Amino acid sequence: MRAGKMLAVALLSVVIFGAVIFLRLNSQTRNNGKSQATRPVAVDVGCVRYGRITNKVNVTGDIEGIHEAEVISETSGKVVAIESEVGAYLQAGGIIARVENELQEISLEQAKTQTDAAKANSDKANLDLERIRSLYAQNAVSESQKENAELIAKAALAQFRSAQAAERLARKQFEDTILRTPITGRLAEKFITIGKMLSPGMNIATIVDDSRLKLCAGVSEEDLASIRPGDTVEISCEAVHGSVITGKVRHIDLKADPATRTFKVEIEFPNDRTRPLRSGKFVRAVINTSSRDRALIIPAGALVESSGPRYSAFIVKGSRAFIREIIIGARADSVVEVTSGLTAGDTVVTFGQQKLGDGSEVSYGSID
Repeated sequence: MRAGKMLAVALLSVVIFGAVIFLRLNSQTRNNGKSQATRPVAVDVGCVRYGRITNKVNVTGDIEGIHEAEVISETSGKVVAIESEVGAYLQAGGIIARVENELQEISLEQAKTQTDAAKANSDKANLDLERIRSLYAQNAVSESQKENAELIAKAALAQFRSAQAAERLARKQFEDTILRTPITGRLAEKFITIGKMLSPGMNIATIVDDSRLKLCAGVSEEDLASIRPGDTVEISCEAVHGSVITGKVRHIDLKADPATRTFKVEIEFPNDRTRPLRSGKFVRAVINTSSRDRALIIPAGALVESSGPRYSAFIVKGSRAFIREIIIGARADSVVEVTSGLTAGDTVVTFGQQKLGDGSEVSYGSID
């Protein structure tokens, strides 16, 4: 009996001790949670101020020569000579290759002969006509004789003109056997070799005029609103480290690409003579659009969410941060123009927004 009482007392002591420990731990947890819930969120802040801003639109793409031409064969035959190799600089009309032309040369000689004969016949007919007209004026020949001489002269002139046309055709067919570049530039690609059989319409070479270059880049409708022809552009290429070439916006498409929903902007710039860029190189470019000296600006890090032209930012009042809807304008590398929603002198959160709710308590150091 006594042993049973002692066991009961021991069990009761264990239960009481456990309850005390549980209550203390539970109280500590509640206190810690309360402490954490009321602890201010550490953030970085910046000041809304007036300053100069230049809107910049970043684009990328492959460059092209200002003019590029595909050289197309207009004749049939076998290539018998290659006059220019890839990389050669050719003036307009420069020879790339030659095609066998013996038959075309014979046809041209025959056409020349026929033209000479037709001209001689026409000249004789004109002389006869002048003589008949002189005799007619003296009543030495009849009206019908004069009319017949006029018809003969007209027929001879028609034959002469037909012979001239045939000669021009024969000359073109002969000249088509000499494959030439239609523009001044470099021979970028060549698709023929000696012995290759050509047919009309076959692509034989690509000529690129790289004295000036162009970049065709797609921009969004939002960015397009601030771009104008004549805007300056800074172009940089990884192949030319540290080199920046200045160009200009030359053309803006009026219709969006249905696949990408972007608008094509054509940028033109001079090639670097010391370290020339080649067509097909990948480049990055920055289009400098409108500038304003007294724009209301905030650090770019203050933007937290987007819905079209509307964004949000946290504005700090005392020790608390409140969400504020804003409308932005131009954007640069580190600052953004605000056109509605903030005033100069406001303090905005620039880092730590992901931890904030509307009205959250914050702590911060000096204002940037």
